[in-house]
Amino acid sequence: MQRTNEKTARRPIRAVLTDALSSWLSPVEGKPIRRIFRKESVLRLGREAAFGALTLLLARGAAYGGTRPFGLALLSATGHAPAALLGMLLFSILPGGSLLEAAAAILIFACRTAAGWLLHGGKEALWREPLPIRLAIGTAGGFTVGMVGIVLSGFTLPSLGAAVFGIAAVPASAFLLVGLKAKGTDKKERLHRQAGRLPLLFASVLSLNGLSLFGLPTARTAALFLSLAAAGRSGAAAGGLCGLVTGLACGIPYAPLMALSGAAAGLLRDRGPLISAGAAVGVGLLFSVTTEGAAAVLTT
Repeated sequence: MQRTNEKTARRPIRAVLTDALSSWLSPVEGKPIRRIFRKESVLRLGREAAFGALTLLLARGAAYGGTRPFGLALLSATGHAPAALLGMLLFSILPGGSLLEAAAAILIFACRTAAGWLLHGGKEALWREPLPIRLAIGTAGGFTVGMVGIVLSGFTLPSLGAAVFGIAAVPASAFLLVGLKAKGTDKKERLHRQAGRLPLLFASVLSLNGLSLFGLPTARTAALFLSLAAAGRSGAAAGGLCGLVTGLACGIPYAPLMALSGAAAGLLRDRGPLISAGAAVGVGLLFSVTTEGAAAVLTT
């Protein structure tokens, strides 16, 4: 066994990466890539495509100072690194994207690939490196974006604040997102798994800001539905927390509104979905009228 490991460790990185990508595309052992349209491989590719689309969605979310740390955080955290990289590259060529973020994504992917190869040398080790290494690589990606942003903006104070935020937000979000894969039943892992949903919810709603669907503000509509879903599944506390996080993504004034709506829906979830949703909307409108006046009903 030791000789086998030593032999594997001496394999060139090109061969390791080729095997890993082949396994990623055609996960059923013994089936070549030309049989990629078999049922198992199609399902796998569908999941990877969905994951790439999720990365693209999270990458749209612009936080403090215009920074976009969440796509890079997901790329740093996930075992689906090729799909996440494709999502980041696609975002970089769309309106709102930038080549700087594409370069940071390529840097993170290359560092993660090299780290997996240096640690174990086998295809099963790629994009499965220990959490501290993922966080360090994510920090390096955020640092690259931040420093280049400072130079391009002419060393201004706002660019410095945005850089500091981005450098901290990428590893912090990556740490939380890793918790989504936690499968343990002890309190620590359950808490980590639940906390992993927070950046996912926040970034998903944040990415919808500025969009509208049939005249409705997409971000606020999504925040309300997510709060109702959390309240219906887990009660008032979960609905209130989800409303607070998604409300912050819509804008600070919406955080208490969405939190109260989610909590109200959770308190009445046993009365049925219509009463629960009606309570959420009613509490939200009452809060808006109380704080901003009757005219707020037209804009909330």
